[in-house]
Amino acid sequence: MFSENWLSIQSHRSSDVQLRCARLSALILLLVIFRYLVRNTFLNTDDCICFDTHGRSYDFCYRPLGNSSVIGKKFSCDHLERLENLGLLDSTTPATLTQEMDPVFVTAFSQSHFLEGKRLIASIRAFYKTARIVVYDIGLSKKGAVRAKRWCHVEYRLFNFKDHPHYFRQLHTFRWKPIVIAEALRDFGVIWYMDTSVILQKGDLRHIYALIKCRQTPRISIPVPPVEQRDMRESRWQGTYPWDTVQWTANIEECKKSTYLLHSFTGHGIYAATDPSLYSFFPVSINELRKPKAKMYEAGLVHAVKTKETMEKIVKWSVLCALEEKCMGTQIIPNTCEFNRSDPYSSFARCHRYDQSVVNVLLADAYYYDRRYYTSEITDFFRIQRFISLPVKNRELKCT
Repeated sequence: MFSENWLSIQSHRSSDVQLRCARLSALILLLVIFRYLVRNTFLNTDDCICFDTHGRSYDFCYRPLGNSSVIGKKFSCDHLERLENLGLLDSTTPATLTQEMDPVFVTAFSQSHFLEGKRLIASIRAFYKTARIVVYDIGLSKKGAVRAKRWCHVEYRLFNFKDHPHYFRQLHTFRWKPIVIAEALRDFGVIWYMDTSVILQKGDLRHIYALIKCRQTPRISIPVPPVEQRDMRESRWQGTYPWDTVQWTANIEECKKSTYLLHSFTGHGIYAATDPSLYSFFPVSINELRKPKAKMYEAGLVHAVKTKETMEKIVKWSVLCALEEKCMGTQIIPNTCEFNRSDPYSSFARCHRYDQSVVNVLLADAYYYDRRYYTSEITDFFRIQRFISLPVKNRELKCT
């Protein structure tokens, strides 16, 4: 009798375990189905979402900040690994806005711009004897690379075109530049990126850093003026002072400058020199982009800090655009600007400025389509010169 009861109990327990396993299997199956539905129905995966090898999802469609119902064309999920390598999928470790805020100077050039690059390095070294300077080789000759490696406190880096699509080798499209800036921000946190046309003319740049360091101080948030008021404000802008201390003081008090700052005005608007095909990826407000306050600034002189907004609003999307074949390039031939002298803002000049167009469009959308918030408004520390007048002597680049 005892044996029969024991067997009956064991049989009942076995059936109970089997029932629980069946219920658990059914629950797991339901969860898998639910996850599939969420991915493919609610999240619209086919349109915008990319998944990494760990199942984490990332939105690869740009949504304008002022109108999230509008969605840009999806970037390829093939770029996911590259973004991960650049640290653009996780921006939770921003740079610290320290008191000194010592940046690393970064540039990139090929052999055809070797002399201009040499001049840039010399101009930096004139004010910063021991500053860290990183030179990206995007096409130096063997002799040029050897020389660059000998310059004082210069770190030589070879840009590996083999790791990027074939169209990166078309240097005039500047697809390499967003990658260089992203790598530098990943590695250093605070940088100056300078094209070889830049000549540094001042060593004390604390007035630039103050525009960002003001974020360290708790303050009452000042609301951004309405669009109409800012349009009127821009109509009175003359830009005659290299450093307008009155405006500078107001900017620090307001403390709403981008942590990705441009500095050198091109003389025209963003809309005038941007291929309309770009708006399929970045469907921003064309109406706002055609206004005078949406001025285009040169992308070859940048002060950037690795903050969440810099990485998520600007760098991530500029890198994706560089990697996507039909985003940063243009089919406009010849790509020569024909500006309307009486209206360099709302008239399209039938040209495209590649990375410069992309970065300006992103900055405009992120910062109220108003150059006051994405530029320093200070020009007293540099000049732009696209040709060589006096060659730099080798001794100017040696450690003394």
